[in-house]
Amino acid sequence: FLSRPNGYKSSFELVSDAPFPMAFPLLLLSFGSIFLGYVTKDIFVGLGTPFWNNSIFVLENHFNHVEAEFSPVHIKWLPFFVSIFGASLSVSLYHFFSQEMFNLY
Repeated sequence: FLSRPNGYKSSFELVSDAPFPMAFPLLLLSFGSIFLGYVTKDIFVGLGTPFWNNSIFVLENHFNHVEAEFSPVHIKWLPFFVSIFGASLSVSLYHFFSQEMFNLY
């Protein structure tokens, strides 16, 4: 916790993660949703799809989907790598410098 908890110690001792019989189906569903989203992404957000019709209006001078579709691959992967870097930085800061960071508060 980042601050002193206000609950009872007996309540916090009973807190646990989901058991394996509950976590395994959730893991399967998460992989299924990621796979299905990857396979069907062009139906919803592909170039020239009529799925959203006119529900999202974009002015013509702000419409840059064509440029985004054909941008270099390293630009498309940049958000993924920055997210991985941020997650690993936060885990390493918490693991190695947690006492110093909590003393700042």
